[in-house]
Amino acid sequence: MVLTTNDKENLKNGLRQALDAAGAQILRFYQQSADVRYKEDSSPLTQADIASNRVLQQTLTILWPKAAWLSEETVDDARRLGSRWVWIVDPLDGTKEFVRGIAEFAISAALVEDGEVILGGVFNPATKEWGVAMSGEEPDFGGFHSQVSRGEPSSVLRLNQADVSVSRSELERGTIKPYLPFFTRFTGIGSVSYKLLRVAAGLESLTVSAEPKSEWDVAGGSFLVKSAGMAYQRFDRREVFFNQQPPRFHTGTLAGTSELVDEFLKIHDQLTKEAPCGYP
Repeated sequence: MVLTTNDKENLKNGLRQALDAAGAQILRFYQQSADVRYKEDSSPLTQADIASNRVLQQTLTILWPKAAWLSEETVDDARRLGSRWVWIVDPLDGTKEFVRGIAEFAISAALVEDGEVILGGVFNPATKEWGVAMSGEEPDFGGFHSQVSRGEPSSVLRLNQADVSVSRSELERGTIKPYLPFFTRFTGIGSVSYKLLRVAAGLESLTVSAEPKSEWDVAGGSFLVKSAGMAYQRFDRREVFFNQQPPRFHTGTLAGTSELVDEFLKIHDQLTKEAPCGYP
């Protein structure tokens, strides 16, 4: 579908407003004693997740009512698979960090058309850092204090010279450990969508997630990365499509400049060849 200039502006502005409204709900509960429940997969659920999800569903379904809905905190409706459009949302990515009072969580939202993202955004309400992008346009960023925040691809061409972000939880579990010897400078950060936002904005050159990810974790952030002229790739090199069944990538993923992504995947292939059962 061809969107008019007004359509694009309305969608971008509407998404920004929805992210802001959901962020305000999250901050109501931040750095307070969280009422934490645990889902079947042992991941935490708080009042902030639920409040953010409610606001996003109310605002985004009005913004583009033709779209179906897929969210981490909503029961999956299989009818979305027959819809051309779908909102894919994580109302609070990085709940573990949120509960621990670490400002490394984010809201991620994306509008998908025929399996591909056409509008995406990520917002960290604790730091006020955000990014929003529309198909065919350069992304907009805000809230960053670094001078490197315009979404320009890093000039770093070698992995041993790159600033790399990895998952804090994967560091704790050890699943990222096989790759660490190849990183000279790496930092553990919480939310995957927040890490993708930071790469898109130019704060790191590469981010690597060794464990599988759900679509809502990465839909908004991966689109920001691509809109900023960088690459988002699965470890198995399969094409990235959204609104699938199940909505999960059963492989590791990474994002950054094409040179760094290619170098990392060659390392991954070699490690897998040497010990096929020992690596993600």
